[in-house]
Order: sequence, then structure tokens, then C-alpha cells
Amino acid sequence: MLSIIGYVIKSAADGGRTIAFQQAAVSVVLFLCFFQVTTRVTIEDVTTGEVRAVDNVPFGVGFTASIISNTGYQFTRKWNRHFQCQA
Repeated sequence: MLSIIGYVIKSAADGGRTIAFQQAAVSVVLFLCFFQVTTRVTIEDVTTGEVRAVDNVPFGVGFTASIISNTGYQFTRKWNRHFQCQA
């Protein structure tokens, strides 16, 4: 919805000659795809190994959280492996 407000402001800055309805429509479709569709997310505690499932998480939130979480986990694993003390 913020993108639609942005398009209105951009249109006003252009002197009101054009309104980019195509870009606004794409923004609305993407918003609906990412936040209307829900999914099941499993959360694993790496210290205890406990796994929990959470239902009805919006797809956009689950997808973004998965990418950020996996990237951070892999980075931390590699960081720890490279800086371990050699015995």
C-alpha cells in the first residue's frame, strides 16, 4: 500500500501527466501473493534440537525469515570453524 502512495506522489511530482497503473497493479499482486497465502513454518532450536511447528504464517514473512535465518546460521558455522583453536 505504501507503493501506491509512492506512485501518487511520483505522479504529482511529474506534474500529473502520467500515473503508472501497471507498477501499482504489480505491487498489489505481489502484496497479495506474499501476505494472503499462509504456510507452515518449522522452527528448530540449534542448542537443544527442539523443533516446533507454527501454522498460518504469511508466505512472505516465512520466506524472508528462512533466508535470513539460514544465511546467519551458515555464516556463524563457518566463522566458528575458521576461528577454532587448534589443539
